[in-house]
Amino acid sequence: MAPARARHDPAGARRVPGAGDVETAGEVLLTTAPPAAERVPARRTVPRFRLGAYIRATFEVEDWRGFRLCGMDEVGRGAFAGPLVAAAVVLPRGFRHPWLRDSKKLTAHQREVVAAEVHRRALACAVAEISVADINLRGLGWANVEIFRRLVAEVAADGYCCDGRLRIDASHPVHCLVRGDDLIPSISAASIVAKVHRDALMRRLHLEAPDYDWHHNKGYGAPAHRAAILARGVHPEHRRVFIDNLLQLELCLDPAAPAVESSGAGQVEPGADALTVLAGAGSASAAELAAVGSGAATEVAGTGL
Repeated sequence: MAPARARHDPAGARRVPGAGDVETAGEVLLTTAPPAAERVPARRTVPRFRLGAYIRATFEVEDWRGFRLCGMDEVGRGAFAGPLVAAAVVLPRGFRHPWLRDSKKLTAHQREVVAAEVHRRALACAVAEISVADINLRGLGWANVEIFRRLVAEVAADGYCCDGRLRIDASHPVHCLVRGDDLIPSISAASIVAKVHRDALMRRLHLEAPDYDWHHNKGYGAPAHRAAILARGVHPEHRRVFIDNLLQLELCLDPAAPAVESSGAGQVEPGADALTVLAGAGSASAAELAAVGSGAATEVAGTGL
């Protein structure tokens, strides 16, 4: 047998065959380790989420297959206008659908299809709303918890869970899970049902106030929506409890922005005072403004804009 002969590697480097080289058909392919800067770090393995293990560990049950898990999720937290909407869903065992996932990852058509199927087959399905008037009066933080309290009281189940990091003091314990709308089918279904319900509601509100283009932006802070607020004033369906602060900050950062002042009657009109925006309408807490900023960035992706 002919001795193995060395062959150039792609970099053209000659070297003595070593233990890491591969011998094929009388040749040794010289392998060269990539530079340290080009090495890809090993990926960390994340344990696979299993619904049964989650139910057993969280709700302390042995047989999870007959467990009625109620998943809940909200939509509209980061919107400038319109109510806060949430849904609660109890799915039958073995419910599957290829589009069952976080509503923000679906098209409007896909959400409509899945929502119809959930309404048809769910063991329980309920939708709750917190009006703009209540949000303006009591705050977004209160609304975000109260809406889940109402759903827990309305839907009978063996256990309740929702997406996020909330602390919900309800008539039954509620477990909150980050990325729950991606991991737990009933939460995914709730996010879709809530989204479809609120989108339809905002389309109806658009007919009453077409200047704000709610048909497309669903009440979120799109540039055209912000411009319409500055030009035409605030509608009763706007969440004035924090929109005041957001617009005031926007004007303070933009010296060229038009000046506005409060009319004192629920409308904002063009004015002469440079940085006075919607005075006397109340102010939002830092937590509420943070919720608006985080919610709008993620939720607007699912509005169909």
